[in-house]
Amino acid sequence: MILILTVFLYIYRMKILFTLIMLCFLGQNTFGQNSYQAAIEMPEMNIMYRGYPNKIEVAVTNADNSEIELECAQCNVEKKGSGFIVTPNGLNRELYLSVNVKKGNKISAIKNIKYRVMALPVPQLYWGGAQEGSKANIRSTKLFVKYPPEIPLNATFKVISWELQTENDTIKSSGSNLSPAENVLKKIKEPTIINYSVIVEGSDGVRRKKMGSWKVDTWDNSPKSAGSN
Repeated sequence: MILILTVFLYIYRMKILFTLIMLCFLGQNTFGQNSYQAAIEMPEMNIMYRGYPNKIEVAVTNADNSEIELECAQCNVEKKGSGFIVTPNGLNRELYLSVNVKKGNKISAIKNIKYRVMALPVPQLYWGGAQEGSKANIRSTKLFVKYPPEIPLNATFKVISWELQTENDTIKSSGSNLSPAENVLKKIKEPTIINYSVIVEGSDGVRRKKMGSWKVDTWDNSPKSAGSN
């Protein structure tokens, strides 16, 4: 038992010694080649969204914020405060961000990083305050399009048009106001499921077709203070 413990302690010490040697070796090579070290952080996601102003924060050791530059061939780059706004354009599925430091007339290339480029996630429809798939107040007069709390993006969406189909009626209108559907909704005589087909447009300029379904009670059995909620 003592022999086994002694061997274990010897192996453990050798692992620690080897790790320290490797760290010293890597540190000498890294800092010997370039005195700058860069770190990039995307607070929202570890990808880029097409047509969306992605927030990028860059930190480079031994360089002032005013000396840091970002370059990207497939996107627009704007310096904003202590960070950058990067907006991918075109249909590329990937892009490269180049981090540079400019001191006087000298430009040092620090890092080149690859990102995946994706379309914005599909937003959710809300009838009043009710997310699609839940129970809504049939008297609510407005459709909303937004991300649920678990998607931390600041993209905005608007309703371009909507269509409501019931067993006996079909009605269409533009915008997010559902008041034109009031007479059709008043004809519903028992709890049911209402389906809306909606065209929405995001801040990325893309139009999307969304289908939303909600459970509702009849008009007379629903709260009268719904308004646009």
